[in-house]
Order: sequence, then C-alpha cells, then structure tokens
Amino acid sequence: MIAVDKVSACLVTRGDCDMQPIIDSLISQGILDIVIWDNSIREDMGIYGRYAAIAEAKNKVIITQDDDVIVSDYKAILKAY
Repeated sequence: MIAVDKVSACLVTRGDCDMQPIIDSLISQGILDIVIWDNSIREDMGIYGRYAAIAEAKNKVIITQDDDVIVSDYKAILKAY
C-alpha cells in the first residue's frame, strides 16, 4: 500500500468555493502536499487546472478531486490502488 504521506493532492477551483474543508480533510488523512489551481487567480484552465497543478506536486502518486467533494477515506482508495 502507498503511504498517504507519499501522495500529492492536486485540486482545481473556480475560486468561488471554500477550499478549507477539503484541505482539512486531506491533512487529517495525512496528505500534506496539496496544490490548488485557482482559476480565479491563475490562468483559467477550467478543469485542466488539476493537471497543470501536477507540475507543482512533490510526489509521484497524485490524487485529484473537484472543489465540491470531500473524500473521507483515501487510505482505502490507496489500498485498492
């Protein structure tokens, strides 16, 4: 199983959502490398922003999610991976 501390989260937002609940959820699960592509501040790439964020990730294993989703058990997903 891949340890969650070896995972980077690459998130994309339009800039109109509170990202803190997602960030808190990731941190509580041990995912500490979190890259947010905010289309309201950076080049607006739409959903492709999550892939642009990968260039800034520190780890080889990447998870992505939208700004309206909280995933509660990344350990189970990584175990299946």
